[in-house]
Amino acid sequence: MITISTFATRDKVPAALEANAKMTISIVNEIISAIPGTQFTSGYRSAAHNKSVGGVPTSYHVKALAADIVPPGGQFQKYKAQISAIVEKYGYELIDESTKKGAAHFHIEPAKKKKMIPVTPSEPVTVVNDPSVRLTDNQQTAGKSAMILTVVGMIAFIVWTETRT
Repeated sequence: MITISTFATRDKVPAALEANAKMTISIVNEIISAIPGTQFTSGYRSAAHNKSVGGVPTSYHVKALAADIVPPGGQFQKYKAQISAIVEKYGYELIDESTKKGAAHFHIEPAKKKKMIPVTPSEPVTVVNDPSVRLTDNQQTAGKSAMILTVVGMIAFIVWTETRT
């Protein structure tokens, strides 16, 4: 099992990054428990170490949010789906680097967030009047909260206006 001291392949994990490291370590340890024989090959790297191995400056390794592993016997395709399922539970993704010459591995890091496309006032907004479309409890609560804040704001404005005259 991987520990905070073994997660850093060369340098000590800085105290400010220990929470990140612990999250990543727990995912790697779950993979190792589920698939005995999985090898951990890289975790936290200092910026200097990352540069020396050809890593990009924005690598999740320097944030203690990435790890590299090799499944048993180098059987990447056999274990890919199982490892992906584990990392996705935690909002991470598996990047298949198994065809890299001399350094074949699976890399795990936080999944890229989907881009949000803002709606500007100049764009038309379509309201769907379909009884089969249901809002989730969270959406209903958010809508009610927004309505309450709007009413409270209007009352505050009326009170403020009345006190000025």
